[in-house]
Amino acid sequence: MQSEGGEEARKPQRFRAGGVTVGVLGLVVVAVVLVVGTVDDRGDFPAWAYPCGLAVAVVIWAVMIRPALVLGEDEMELRNVFHSRWIPYAEVVEVRVAQVTIVHTEDGRYVGSGFGRSRTAIRRDGKHVAGTTDGRPRAEKVSAGQLVEDLLQRRVRAAQEQQTLAAGADVDGTPTASRVRRVWSWPVLVLLAVSVAATVVLALVG
Repeated sequence: MQSEGGEEARKPQRFRAGGVTVGVLGLVVVAVVLVVGTVDDRGDFPAWAYPCGLAVAVVIWAVMIRPALVLGEDEMELRNVFHSRWIPYAEVVEVRVAQVTIVHTEDGRYVGSGFGRSRTAIRRDGKHVAGTTDGRPRAEKVSAGQLVEDLLQRRVRAAQEQQTLAAGADVDGTPTASRVRRVWSWPVLVLLAVSVAATVVLALVG
């Protein structure tokens, strides 16, 4: 895990649930099937199999490889299958790493599917944290999910303290607009829509 000090604090930290290896293997299998079908001398590989293979590859990428929790300097990114949600640390009311990452702000509840921990890990981490004197986990006894949750909570507290100090006596009670934003993964959506449509059309005319 990277340090929070100096230059390292400005480098995004990316955490995933562990499906990348399976996703890469899936992409390799799809590529092998398409190549074998192309070079097969029998020539009975259907034309619709190519866009279908592309659709399967896009789904594998979107579900297994793309999702992640990315921690930036001032905000976190909940990278999900078809969209990303950017949430400034200063706007977080509560954050938990359960089976998924759950973030609460005053405007709502947001879920990140890219990083989490198993129920067994949650129970085990709870016992270790409860047994400490300061309520913070010890790295040698808890899961990576618990360590990331602790890191997130520290960044949230630090951002809120900085925001309070910066506001100072200028705070007038006027609510500010939320800086939480959502961005759709248009390349994934477009590729999936085009490949599925091409598969259907070629299957019907073939």
